[in-house]
Amino acid sequence: MLLSGCGNFDMCGNKVLQRVKSPDGQYKAVIFSRDCGATTGYSTHVSILSGGAPLSNDAGNVFVSDDSDGSDRKGAKELQVWVKWLGFNRLRITYRSGETIFRNDTKHNDVTVNYQSR
Repeated sequence: MLLSGCGNFDMCGNKVLQRVKSPDGQYKAVIFSRDCGATTGYSTHVSILSGGAPLSNDAGNVFVSDDSDGSDRKGAKELQVWVKWLGFNRLRITYRSGETIFRNDTKHNDVTVNYQSR
């Protein structure tokens, strides 16, 4: 019983790379890298949040990718995803071809998401 509060150790951390607000400011798309310790590589995530909400220490809620080559991805290689609002509730996520995609949801609440590789 004494150890019950000690079991919640989250080794992961998020680093915000870019925040892009929707045209009406109701939402924002947050691009971030996620690092879960020395035995894992970086991954790139996108979450859609309400305009004033903070980014939690969770994985992206619409998009998750990595390059799956095990390399250290610090510096310029982190930003491999771009977002553009096409309207109040339409978002385009563009990612580098060759990425391994783990999550690519096409809907989050009332926001429709489409994807493009380049």
